[in-house]
Parts: sequence; structure tokens; C-alpha cells
Amino acid sequence: MKRALFFFSAFALSITLSACGQQDLTWQEQYDLGVRYLSEGNYEEAIIAFTSAIEIDPKQALAYVGRGDAYVGSGETEETLSTAQADYEIAIELDGMCSTAYLGLAEISILQNDVNNAILILQKGLDATGDSALQQKILDLQNSEGTEYNRFEHMLIAGETDKMLSFEEMTFLGQPLRKMSIEELAALMSASGMNPEIYDGYDYNTRHVRAQIGKGGEISAMQYNDVPYADIISFINYDENSAPTGIRDLMMNDPVEALFTALGFSNGSEISAYIYGMIAEANESGSFTQGSQSLNYSNSNFNIQVNGLSTLIFSLSMRGYKDYLFSFTYSPVSSAESIDHLSDFSILFLDD
Repeated sequence: MKRALFFFSAFALSITLSACGQQDLTWQEQYDLGVRYLSEGNYEEAIIAFTSAIEIDPKQALAYVGRGDAYVGSGETEETLSTAQADYEIAIELDGMCSTAYLGLAEISILQNDVNNAILILQKGLDATGDSALQQKILDLQNSEGTEYNRFEHMLIAGETDKMLSFEEMTFLGQPLRKMSIEELAALMSASGMNPEIYDGYDYNTRHVRAQIGKGGEISAMQYNDVPYADIISFINYDENSAPTGIRDLMMNDPVEALFTALGFSNGSEISAYIYGMIAEANESGSFTQGSQSLNYSNSNFNIQVNGLSTLIFSLSMRGYKDYLFSFTYSPVSSAESIDHLSDFSILFLDD
């Protein structure tokens, strides 16, 4: 009811202003009036004045920014924030150099507890305008105590492209990835020129198949007797073997940078450097954490979780395919080397 009364009073005030001759004010005069009302905290009047300015000249970005600020000031409800967001977005469309529009749009994300998105908006604005005020706001958010800022997530969001990996691209020995029985896997290994061995598990509840690949690698799979398909397929890299993983051009023995590049990120080297910086810190503190959590990231394609210290483990699940889980283990070839060597890659088939 309060919202209805607000807009009714705004409408009534607009009619009163028109009746008093306010329609003859120029755009600048209406805009200045809105700025005055906004500075006084008279948000209803400010909205009316900025709206009048927009009606006079709808191509002026500043009036949309002012009205957006007034909507935010009038109350941080879902409705007012949504309306303000629309105004800021229009302002940016009209004038990509309007720094205050980026600041306003970022503020909406902050009020919605999405600091990462706010920083992305500010970074886009900084790239477009070069305004140091946007740079300072980014630094303030990154360094603010209590801010839920996740640099790992921020980098991955910034590196997303329109070529992110899809499940349909993933293969096993050149064939589309799907659930297969031990016998089907053995046949596929044979067709690929390998010599697979099928054997029972020590408890006779499982069946296994394995085959050598390359000079020092192995592909193996395990299937429970009461399940019609293999539960896990593993690529194991004992030395410097470079067998294909079936994920685009990612190979066993590749570095972390190659994994994120294969997933579709444009900044694999930056992501890799950050992760190894975290490991360096972990070697001093004894744990690999971001705050109290492992590194996590989710987008429309997949979820990623990172854990590690002496080894580095990435868990990847594809959106829409919850019964598949992919695990990448990076470990040093020798104790003197860095953890930048894809040594194990596993595909886990989970029950629905």
C-alpha cells in the first residue's frame, strides 16, 4: 500500500507542477531541480524532476543516473533497486563514458551482496573511461574488511568467453563420452590399439579393466557387479607421458594453465599464477584455503572446486550432468619440482 501511495503522490505532484507552469522549465533546469531535491533527501520530488528532464530530452545519460540514485535513496527494496538498475543501464547505453552510471550500477550489486559482480562492473567502467574514481572504488572493495570478495571467482568470471567447454565436446578415446560397461571399454581400448586386461577385484564385487598407454601411462576402469556401467575411469601418468584426456586438446602432463584454457577461459596463465600463489602461502600456513573455504567457482557451464598442498586437485562437474564428476590431480614429477603436471585424470559416474 505504501508503494502505491508513493507512486500516486508522485503522479499527483507531477500534475501539480505542470499546472503551475513547471512544464516550461528547460532540461537543465529540471535536472538541476532533481539534483537539489536529491541532495536534500527529497527522493520523491527528485524522481519527478529527473523524470521530467528525461521527458524533455531522453538522450541525456545524467538524468537517468540521477533518477537511479533517487530510487536507491527512496528505499532499498527489490522494486526500487530493479528500477534504479534499469536507469543506470540506460545511462551506460547512452554514454559509455559516464562514470557515475557504473558507480551506481555497482552499488546495486553491493546492496545485493554481490561484491564480485560490483567489481566486474567497475572494471568495465574503468576500461571504458579510465576514471580513477572507479579504480579507487575497486581497491576499496577489495581491501574492505568483511567484504565477501573472492579473487579466484572474480578472475574466472572475467575470463569467461563464448567458447566455454560443453559436455557434448568431451570424448573418451575419440568417442563421445557416455556410460559404458567394462566390456565396452575394453573393446574401445582394443580398437585404439591397446591390449586391455579384464580382471576381478580382490573382493569379487567389482570388475576392472586396464591398459598401458604411451610409455608410462595407464587407463583403468572399475565397475561394481550390480551396476551396468563403469563407476570410474582413470588416466594415470607415471612419468612424462602425454596422452589425450578427451577434453579438447588437454593432455596428460599439461600444466594448470592448459586446463583452464581448455575449459574456455581467456586468462589461464593469470588463474594458474593465482593458484600457485595460494599454494606458496599454504606452504607457510599449512593449509590451502581462501578464508576458511576451498577455492570455488560456478558458472552456467560447470562448478569447480580446488584443494591442494603437496598435490593440487580440481573437481569439475558439468551443469545439467550431475551424474558425472571429473577430477584432475596435479603433482610434481619429482619432489624438487613444482606442482604443475597433470598426473591423474578421473571420470566418475555417479548414481542419479
